[in-house]
Order: sequence, then C-alpha cells, then structure tokens
Amino acid sequence: MQIHQIRNATIIVTYNNKRFLIDPWLMPKEYMPGFDVGLNSDVRQPRVELPLPIEKIVDVDAVILTHYHPDHWDDFAAKAINKNLPFFVQSEIDKDIIENLGFKDVRVISENGTEFEGIKLYKTNCQHGKRETVKPLCLKAGLPYDSMGIVFKSENEKTLYVAGDTIWCEEVKAALDKHNPDVIVTNSCGATVINGERLIMNLDDMKEISSYCKNSKIIASHMDTVSHLTVTRDDIKNLKLDNVLVPDDNEIVTFVKQRGDVMEQNKFSNEMPKVTLVPKPRRIAIDCTLLQRAYALFDTKTGTQVKDFVKCKGEKIEFDNLDPNMHYDVGVIEDMGDEKPQFSIIWNNSMRDTTDEILKNSNDLPIIYPPAYRIKYNDNNSNGVYDIVDDGGETVGQVVKLSPQGEKPYIRYVLSFRMKDDTIK
Repeated sequence: MQIHQIRNATIIVTYNNKRFLIDPWLMPKEYMPGFDVGLNSDVRQPRVELPLPIEKIVDVDAVILTHYHPDHWDDFAAKAINKNLPFFVQSEIDKDIIENLGFKDVRVISENGTEFEGIKLYKTNCQHGKRETVKPLCLKAGLPYDSMGIVFKSENEKTLYVAGDTIWCEEVKAALDKHNPDVIVTNSCGATVINGERLIMNLDDMKEISSYCKNSKIIASHMDTVSHLTVTRDDIKNLKLDNVLVPDDNEIVTFVKQRGDVMEQNKFSNEMPKVTLVPKPRRIAIDCTLLQRAYALFDTKTGTQVKDFVKCKGEKIEFDNLDPNMHYDVGVIEDMGDEKPQFSIIWNNSMRDTTDEILKNSNDLPIIYPPAYRIKYNDNNSNGVYDIVDDGGETVGQVVKLSPQGEKPYIRYVLSFRMKDDTIK
C-alpha cells in the first residue's frame, strides 16, 4: 500500500495494485479567493502549486470524491480525468453531479461495502464540523454539508481508513471500532469558519485519534494549502505523536503487510518478485516468476560482486552461507533489448533485523526502509540523493542513486544506503 501525498486532500492511494485518485483539486496556486465563511478570507488559494504535472496525477485506475466542495474538486480535474474511469462518490446527489460532467461510470459507495478489482470499499460517516452549527452555515453558503470517509480492505493489504473531511466525533469512533484500520489518513489543518467552528481535525483532534488508535499509523493530510487553515505541518510535528506521520507534498509513504518474521514488500505489479527476509540472514531467497531477470550478490561497502548472477526461470533462487555481520546488495540485471529497464530491485541488509526493500527506477521512489523510516527526494541535491527521514522529519541517512552499471543487454542499477548513525539497526 502506498499513500502519495499530492496537495491538500488530494492523494493517490495504491492498493492491491490499483491506483485511486482521491479528491483531485488541481487548479494553479492562488487561482481562487478564500472562502467568505472561513477565516483568512483575504488569502487566495491554493497557497501552493501542484508538485507534479496534472497528466501524471490523473494517470490512475479509479477516482474517489469524498464530497463536492471546491477545495476537493474543480474544473481542472473535470477536464483532465478520463471520463471512462470508474468514479466513486458518496450519494446519488453527487452521482448526478459527476454524471452531468460527462463521466460514464459513476458508482455510489455503500456502507455495507462495494467491490472493485479484489478490493472492498466501505463508506463511513463524518461530521464536517459540528453538525448543529456548521450544517446551517454550509447551506447558507450554498455548499453541501455531508462528506464521507472510505475504508479499503483486501486480503493482500493492510486495512486503510481515509477519514475524509471530519472532526473527531462519534461517527469516526464507530468507523474505527468497526473496521480496526492499520493505517488512517486524516484531514488535519483545522480549517475554521468565521464563527470559530473547525471543519476538520485540529491539534486536539489529532491527539484524540492518536491516543484512541495507538496501534495504527496515522497520516496527516489536507495541510498547508487552504486559506482557512489554523494548523500547519510543523504544528503537528511539534506534538511528537509516535504514530503520526506528516508527509510533505509529493512524498510517498509505503506500508507492507507483516506476517510473523517475514516482511513482504508491497507489490507494484504482477511482475514483481517476492524477496523473503530471514532475520539476521545467512540466506536470501528470491521467489520470482520472471524469465528475463538475473540476480547477483554484492558487498555493499565495496561494490564487489561476491555471488555470481543467477538467471531466474520461475523457481526460487537462494544465496546461502552468508555472513550475518556483512552488508549485501542484491543486484538485478534485465534482458530488455533496446528498452530501458522498468524496475531495479535491490535488497540491502544494513537494517537486516527489520525490513527488505523494493525500489522503482523513477523519481517517485516507492520504498519502505523500514516501517519506522521514509524516503524523501532531496530537491537541494542535484546528484539524485534521497534522504532517509524518521517520523519527526529528521534526516537520519541517505539513499544514493548510482549510475547504471554494465553494458546492454545487461545493465545493473544499484542504490546503496548511508546512515548518519551506524548504531541504527
């Protein structure tokens, strides 16, 4: 599972190999005025630009709109998104609105579950601000009040709960109790209207949900973008809540499903091999069905090849008799003819007690390194450096993207790790 924070409440959820674009608000920076009924109405919004071109953002398998508000949906999205994509909404009212924009496959998510490509989507209820005070204000402004959250479930993934535009309330507690999510996305900038009522979660709400869901990872979204915000990313980071992550725009957070002592990496396509990690390994096993891949073992520190390349023919490949105190890379070569390799897969046992990694050969690095750390591209370094950051956003190491090695048709791509503190295991 991946959560790719785009901007505001716009995220791309990769779940069970399907990409869902949620709440696409794609207009340029400062394109629209602030809300008359909100704080800071003189501030134009969005406050920041999109971090990616629109054509990349809309390259998805399905769209979800939690509610029809102008900071969650706009004409730019309506024009850019493929009208034939499956499009999920909260109600028949929203279904009619989206169909009138030319979308041909609009579906209403049910509280009892809606099936899609091996995934079950559940609608959850929200309070978009206290119902008794905010709903009349919304209606007076000509805006609908109701919003929904969504729960994603699959046998192959952790359970995800995208809470949507809501405050901490009984409806959210009911969804948490019913679905017991492993990962939760909250809209958390404390957007506030002129009567002082918050519309979505603020700092107190984040403390509540963090305490209520101690065993879940919580991702704070809907940050630093709308005019009427009262909470920033730094405000939430300063709470130092152990189970709360605060990704920047264009940052990807990846979660894997853990089974016993084996950590399985997220699968990004049906062609991805499975790498099995044995704690303090003397053996690395690679289970792969691809014919056009080969694997070898390298000394991480020197880059020296210590085990020969082995061509995978659909069976399990094992490298045995390894030194558990030595750091290894698993390098990959691909026979792709004149085409550029699609992926480069490397396992590095510098963090050998906790995790394995899968790396995609692109600037959007979908990786978990281990669950306690995240990878973030360092825009200030032109040499292709990715920072390893902890939950508080502090840089604790780096992943360095190396140049391709070897000659066609066999080219090896290797990324090596550098930690600031060698005691981190």
